Amino acid sequence: THFCSDWKDMVRTISTCISNGITFVTEAHAETIAGFVLLEYDGISSAAAEIDRQYFESGVPGGSDAESEGSTTNSLSFLKQNLFYHNNTTSDFWGAAAIADPAGNELGGPDALESFRLSMVCSLVDGLGCHAAKERTRLKKVVDMSQTASGDATAQRELLCRTVASYHNCIRTLVSIGEHTIRRFPPNTRSSEVGAAIVRALVLASVDHDPSMLADTGYIGGAIANSEGKNLIDPTRFADAVTKAAENAREESENLSAVPGGATIEDAALRVLFSAPHRDVHDVIKGLFLRDLVDTGVAGFGYGDYLVWCRLPITPLDPLLYAHSLNFPDFQNEEEAWVVDEEGKGLTGPELASRFDFTILMLQRAWQEAWTPQSHRSFSIQHKDAMKAIALCAWKCRMPNEIALRVNSFLPRSWWPDNDRKQCWCHDCQLMKLSTLLREKITAREAPPFPQQDGGTQISKPSTTSIPSTQAQIPATMHNISLMRPLSSAQPKNSASADLFECECGVVYFCSKEHRKYLIQDGHKRMCGTPPFRPHGIDEELLCREVFATSQDELCFGGSDDDSCWESIDSTEDEENEQVTPAKKTKTELIFRFFDRHSYKALEVESPALAGHTATAFPGP
Repeated sequence: THFCSDWKDMVRTISTCISNGITFVTEAHAETIAGFVLLEYDGISSAAAEIDRQYFESGVPGGSDAESEGSTTNSLSFLKQNLFYHNNTTSDFWGAAAIADPAGNELGGPDALESFRLSMVCSLVDGLGCHAAKERTRLKKVVDMSQTASGDATAQRELLCRTVASYHNCIRTLVSIGEHTIRRFPPNTRSSEVGAAIVRALVLASVDHDPSMLADTGYIGGAIANSEGKNLIDPTRFADAVTKAAENAREESENLSAVPGGATIEDAALRVLFSAPHRDVHDVIKGLFLRDLVDTGVAGFGYGDYLVWCRLPITPLDPLLYAHSLNFPDFQNEEEAWVVDEEGKGLTGPELASRFDFTILMLQRAWQEAWTPQSHRSFSIQHKDAMKAIALCAWKCRMPNEIALRVNSFLPRSWWPDNDRKQCWCHDCQLMKLSTLLREKITAREAPPFPQQDGGTQISKPSTTSIPSTQAQIPATMHNISLMRPLSSAQPKNSASADLFECECGVVYFCSKEHRKYLIQDGHKRMCGTPPFRPHGIDEELLCREVFATSQDELCFGGSDDDSCWESIDSTEDEENEQVTPAKKTKTELIFRFFDRHSYKALEVESPALAGHTATAFPGP
């Protein structure tokens, strides 16, 4: 018999042992922890384990009886697993309610004790995240010592090598746990806490922060180093990633090995400190957010915060940026304020939503601005190739560089398609791409080595993409909508260069008429044409200038000419207006008034911004 306090003490002890008790995390440690978590996941739900096993077997030919039989089996397994998790979300996360009622009949039966398994996984994830953050801090100290040439160089190099290897082992273990979480768990209250722990550990291991300022609950933006102007409601935090893309650029880590090929140990250490998160890390974090497996209240931040703090490219083409539930919790009580504004007022509900939507509005505004050398990195590959051709022509004709720069500023983004970053906003389509990505990566990583031929030449490994996506089995836990929508209709187009169709609002894209119908059914029809689901226009520009207290002279769209100014009035009227000085409104009041008038009041029913999302995207007024 366990007591709740004893169990809490034990899991905290496990977390402390991993974070502080292990000096360096070796490959043996990483494999043991990852294997233990996988066994815990298998024990939580045998249905999920069976689905996951079928997922990585050969595809079923389309149109056969085996396909229909397999889809029926997956649907039943999915229902069994979802019922298990939903029946057990009524108990406390640490299993207190299950212990209070040993019979467990009203709490989902004896399986309610499986909540202990998830709490164990969370403790392991927290320990790994703390250890990776400490290794990052140790790396900074060792690099500083090596650059100042103080101490034994051989000992410092050995310490540097072991520290880099330990850091990568922690990250690889967290990535493995995250990938299994994406594949196994359906989105609900319990699984979102596990996903939040994984995301929090990966992000804090990738950025500099002050551990003394971190809290178990609440927004952690204040603990992130150099976070001034980058927190949730800072108006230009997304726009700066576009207008200052040259300053914001960080090279992506090449791999998660200890020392990449052709690089010294010093270079590997500097990559850990100054490079962007590895692609596997980004795919896991984005996948967890996409599957609604992250509780932002537990993680302490949202998807947009992750992009800003890690200095990753940000575009208004990313549908996850528009979902409120993926960026901040839906708190309605002022005592539970997530952030405070410039006047010290706690923001919750519609006011917090309006401040966040204003950051999206500023991002769209920056996206429409003319080209500058500072924003060059934010443009599409085709656009940058065209500007490179112009520069080469100018150089060959011996023209001044200023002419080429001037010409580039007149080239709008719309002239070149941005197919590399545009994507279908249908949630089914995004889940399908995520499922295919995980299948290819994990199959390639976990495939057994192939024997060599008699001549010593290694047999070539078969391609993991040989099975068409239309025939590959999709695990039911990865595709909750498949029970209501035909699986074939959720398939994205096979052609990578297939053109996307633009919605009337000019913000949302879809790959087929069927996916457009799904977007309309899931609430986009009410949001289409309301800010921020529309291009930046005159109303938005007036709001921006009013929020930033721009002078009345600059509000004239015709320049300094008084005749072209929409605010031009007679001198007598000006004297009368000087006698009445209205009370100055705060930024929050101005922004909320705009969105409440143009957007929130038009939404009679709260609805998600992305197809398939169950969480609220636009809170009601």
